[in-house]
Amino acid sequence: MIIRVRNRQLLGALVALVGLGILLIAVPYLADRAFALATNGAEITATVTGKTTQDTSDPNAPTTADTTAYHIEYRFTPPGGRPVAGDDIVGRDDWTSLTVGAPITIRYVSSDPGINEIGSGTPAPLGDLVFALPISVGLLLSFVGGRLFLFARAEARLRARLLRVGVSAVGTVVNPKVAVAFFSQRPYQRLGYGYADQSGQAWTGVSDWLPIGLAHTWKVGATGHVRYDPAKPAQSYWFGAADPAGT
Repeated sequence: MIIRVRNRQLLGALVALVGLGILLIAVPYLADRAFALATNGAEITATVTGKTTQDTSDPNAPTTADTTAYHIEYRFTPPGGRPVAGDDIVGRDDWTSLTVGAPITIRYVSSDPGINEIGSGTPAPLGDLVFALPISVGLLLSFVGGRLFLFARAEARLRARLLRVGVSAVGTVVNPKVAVAFFSQRPYQRLGYGYADQSGQAWTGVSDWLPIGLAHTWKVGATGHVRYDPAKPAQSYWFGAADPAGT
């Protein structure tokens, strides 16, 4: 049994679509927000109403850097409008110096005061991170999903082609644990194998992803069915205990 290539293609496509969806939502929103503040922004003095902090560190990745997000809550009333509450991230020095009740300059979009940000003070790297994070996640998911889909499709084509034109050979396991990965929260493993073509030339290959329980049954020196391309003997596919002739 081998994890179905079609399932990996579907998984890759879904991951890539999620990433693209995040980008389609995040990029226009962030671009519109920045554009609106730049072209239709107005400054006003707000009043600090609260100060909070948030620990953004990863307990599994200790770091000496300051990973605290310093939030300032404020309230302002645009000319002829109603009071508006806002929240933004500032640098540690600004957060320390500001007190509840103190005035602070903010920028807001005249036509939509709900879009606002603190308009002065020390730039806050974590504030930039908050806006860059969804774009980064979207790009990462699109990249990972796209690669998974393309690799799975290439292996599917290789398997189908070798079933048609490939030459049978005996493969010998040389490394039962080349790589480990998780698909749908289940562990899978690839094994390395060696084989010889019709001329006796030795070649090596790596199997498709096997459920880890099945992969563990293959020990160094165990043999299984392999098919390789007679025109390009380096291209092969591990069928294991399944005889390709009966696949």
